[in-house]
Amino acid sequence: MSNFNETLMVQAALSRFQVFRLQLTTVVPQPGGNPALKSPHLHPGVQAARPAMVAANHPQVQLPGAAGPGASSNQPRPTGTPMPQPPALFKAASNDQADCDFQREVHDAYSNYIHQICRAICQAHTEWKMTARFEGVMVNGPSATGGRIVGSDLGGFIVANGPSTGLFGHASAWTRAIAKGIGDAWHEFMRNTTVPGLPWYPAFAAFPGPMAPPMPNVPTPMAALAYNLYTVSPMAIEQRIVCQMGTGEFVAELASAIAVAFSGAVSLWLPTQMIMMVMGKGPVPSFAPPYVPVGPVVGGDIISTPGHLMS
Repeated sequence: MSNFNETLMVQAALSRFQVFRLQLTTVVPQPGGNPALKSPHLHPGVQAARPAMVAANHPQVQLPGAAGPGASSNQPRPTGTPMPQPPALFKAASNDQADCDFQREVHDAYSNYIHQICRAICQAHTEWKMTARFEGVMVNGPSATGGRIVGSDLGGFIVANGPSTGLFGHASAWTRAIAKGIGDAWHEFMRNTTVPGLPWYPAFAAFPGPMAPPMPNVPTPMAALAYNLYTVSPMAIEQRIVCQMGTGEFVAELASAIAVAFSGAVSLWLPTQMIMMVMGKGPVPSFAPPYVPVGPVVGGDIISTPGHLMS
């Protein structure tokens, strides 16, 4: 069965996120003894995580109003080695151990989420294929024309399979936003996908009977259909996701990463997905034996049942 490639999706999403070369702000105490724990450049989920993370991992860092040996500005601070970017999704503010640990914390949160949401999208697409079918295709002679693809809501499957915890408390909301954006785009893409007069039923060019019984179509790759790739382009997907997510730090970058990964997965899937078992049928009005023993199918149609994309 032809499915989305999860490994390639994750690689594409991570690579796209790294392109932005995002830099975190520091968690190290600033002159005057006040740690820069909050920043307008980080969304509330990350801001809320910083004090607890710093206090737990670095007791020598004193929060505002705290007393202790770490309160002295002369106290030497431990240093660390930041993760290189790439592969890190974020650049550390400095080589201070607190900043290095915070870089790892945020990198792991976003990396784990990207892995999980890409896996959810792949699983959702596989489940959607089980419900997908063609409808409204017209059959005249050997040619099949028009119609569209229908199926269950892809976004609903993404929500069901997607991460609901993590990402500093934003996972559930962002999963719903991504699912809505991708689901709406996929619905539009499938609604506008049609059969462009393909020779699916060779036997229907001259059929020896008054009515051609249901016969399967000639297996055809999805790439042979007529569709509008812009509806699932990175730009279109990103815009839909951002509209659902709203404003927030790293929202645009995460939306762009998922959009690039999804659009790339669709492009790789189209030439490999085969359309099979689309049962065509129809009348042969010119059939009049013995003078006209065969004739073409005219005004035929298909049996619209799930399973057309199960190969």
